[in-house]
Amino acid sequence: MTNDEYTRGWLREAQRALFDARQAAASERFVAQSQSAQQCVEYCAKSVIACFSAPVWTHFPGGQLREIISQNESGIRDRFEERMLKQLNTLAAEADAAGPWHGRSTYGIVEQGVVQSWPTELCTEEVAQWLLELANRSFTTAGDFINGWFGQNSNEV
Repeated sequence: MTNDEYTRGWLREAQRALFDARQAAASERFVAQSQSAQQCVEYCAKSVIACFSAPVWTHFPGGQLREIISQNESGIRDRFEERMLKQLNTLAAEADAAGPWHGRSTYGIVEQGVVQSWPTELCTEEVAQWLLELANRSFTTAGDFINGWFGQNSNEV
């Protein structure tokens, strides 16, 4: 499998998670929307990481993405200019911001084995909408980067 194929696999997963988040939003299922939107942001970061190396198995890929950006800054700048570096750094920050919602939307907040807050209490409409905004932005950034990096049409996933 080439980096291009591996990368696009992650991007396809992100696209599916974004679709699921939008479907959940339409039916006001805020926990499902939060879960799928968080997954989309995570997968988008991992799709960019996969252009260069294997993503680390974590729900917080922002640190690895920042390392990739730093190591490849001149190549990214040469191909995309400064705008893409800013977008990728935003993706890294937003992947870290969304990361805690993987656990929160699944388990709630648990302290010493006891649930203190349930997912349905935490995943409010406001939180779910914020995560969906991150997911939409992340998918655009990842798609633009991958298609530009591999020199392909932006409509291909």
